[in-house]
Amino acid sequence: SAGGRMIGITATIVLLLGAFAFLLARSSAVSTVSERSLMLDAVDRAIADADAAHLLAGQSLLLAVDATAGLAQAEDVAGAIANARVRLASLEVVATELESNENGAVGRFIGTSAAFLDTLEAANLAGATAVAQSQLSTAHETVIGILGDRRASEVEGITVAADEAGVAATVSAFVVSLAIPL
Repeated sequence: SAGGRMIGITATIVLLLGAFAFLLARSSAVSTVSERSLMLDAVDRAIADADAAHLLAGQSLLLAVDATAGLAQAEDVAGAIANARVRLASLEVVATELESNENGAVGRFIGTSAAFLDTLEAANLAGATAVAQSQLSTAHETVIGILGDRRASEVEGITVAADEAGVAATVSAFVVSLAIPL
C-alpha cells in the first residue's frame, strides 16, 4: 500500500540521516583529537628539550667548577656544553610548531641558556654562575610553566572532543534504532 511504502521510505531516510550524523560526529572528533594530539606531542617534546637543556647547562657549570679543582677535564665541560646546545637547537625547531605565547617563552629560555653557555665557554665561571642564579632558573621555570599549562589545555581538549563525539554518536544510534521498527 502507499502508506506502507511511505513509512518505509521515511524509515530509510531516517536511517541514512542517522548513519550520516554518526559518521560526521566521529570524523569531527577524530579531526579535533588528531589536531590536539599533534600539538600535545610538540608541547611534550618542547618540555623534554627544555628540561634536558637546563639539566645539561647545570651539569656544564658543575663540571667547570670541578675542572678548576682538577676533578674534571676541559673535554668534559666542552662535551656537556655541546650536548646542551644540541638540546637547545632541538627546542628551537620544536618551537616553530608552538603558538606565539609558548614560542616567546621558549625563545627567552633559549637566549638565556645560550648566553649562559657562551659565558661558561669563555671561562668566565663567575659570570656564568651569576647568569645561572639570576636568569637561567627563572627562564626555565617560566617556560615549563607556560608549556605545562598548554599541555593541560590540550589534554582537556582531547577529552572533551572524545566525550562530545561519544554523545553525538549515542544520539545518532538512538535515532537510528527508533527508525528500525518502521
